[in-house]
Amino acid sequence: MNIDCVLDKMKLLKGVSKGKDLAFILGLSPQDFSNRKKIGTLLPVIFEWAINENVNLNSLFKENEQEEKAISPRAAALLDNYEVLNEEDKRAFERMALTLAECKKITRKVG
Repeated sequence: MNIDCVLDKMKLLKGVSKGKDLAFILGLSPQDFSNRKKIGTLLPVIFEWAINENVNLNSLFKENEQEEKAISPRAAALLDNYEVLNEEDKRAFERMALTLAECKKITRKVG
């Protein structure tokens, strides 16, 4: 399991882009968040947050999701309407797409 992929999924889920934002969501200081990430003690905090927020742990930690599970409804709507998006929404979509691609959660056939 790659903690960075889990954190990226959390960022997408909560609509944030930075680790310090996740730290706040998890009730940690940015420094505590960073330290826990480095030494590998962030998982219990993530589990507690996910359970309290009713986040599906399987979807958060599963490594081989299908494309339709990996893309949020908002991202799917953005993809369908990309050409009519304003610049802010285009950047948000591109960040989500890069995150998903980096985690190797989706593949696309270009044809």
